[in-house]
Amino acid sequence: MRIDIGGLGRSFHWAARGVCLALRERNFRIHLTAACYVTAAGFLADLSRAEIAVLCLCFGLVTAAELVNTAIETLCDRVTRQHDPMIRDAKDIAAGAVLMTALFSTAVGLVLFAHPAPIRAILTKLTQHIWIDALLLASIPAAVAFIFAVEQKGEPK
Repeated sequence: MRIDIGGLGRSFHWAARGVCLALRERNFRIHLTAACYVTAAGFLADLSRAEIAVLCLCFGLVTAAELVNTAIETLCDRVTRQHDPMIRDAKDIAAGAVLMTALFSTAVGLVLFAHPAPIRAILTKLTQHIWIDALLLASIPAAVAFIFAVEQKGEPK
């Protein structure tokens, strides 16, 4: 059996290109930023490895749904820019898939964080380690700049 390493490499290249294209979408950047902050909160809250894994699964589902939504919107816009009820419905359903994954992921986050132990752990670390506060505060302008970066048109490299 012959293994086509070059073909596999090209597949990863095109998949990475797709993620780079999606980075042009503000909502995708919002999801990635939220994932970073929730992950930081998870470590500060001393969540277990299993709980962190559940959070990662949620991030994966939300970002995958956003990628599929972006693909559907891009394809629909290629088909026609004219008002078409079926295309509108397809776009709305795809956006609904993102909304549902985000809402259920938020529910998972609430289950993991919305009780005294993780909140106490986070507050304890924030009050005992000023460098964590400084790092979080310093990251906010970068996060806002990342989210609201001007979307570029054209072909990614």
